[in-house]
Amino acid sequence: MTVRQLTDNLYPAGSNSDIATVQKLIQRLEKKKLVKRDRSTHAHLFVALITQNEFAGEQLAAMADKLSDGSMAPLLIHLVEKKKITKKEQAEIRQLLNRHK
Repeated sequence: MTVRQLTDNLYPAGSNSDIATVQKLIQRLEKKKLVKRDRSTHAHLFVALITQNEFAGEQLAAMADKLSDGSMAPLLIHLVEKKKITKKEQAEIRQLLNRHK
């Protein structure tokens, strides 16, 4: 997508300052190698280099490293005990754990 297309999606009633905000965000994401810029057209096109799930996984791993020496167990235990995970999600986690024994 172009910066204009991204801005229109994020800020439907977008202003020039919203365009500038999106441009700055895209620059930061590009610097972090999370998006790629295609300069072959007048309006540069941007494409994500990782999926939302990959990004979330990286962020969770970084948080686990910071808070609990890399262990995800405290996060999962907290979510289950505080009922932040639905019964369906609990069943999915059980199936996943069973597959990875």
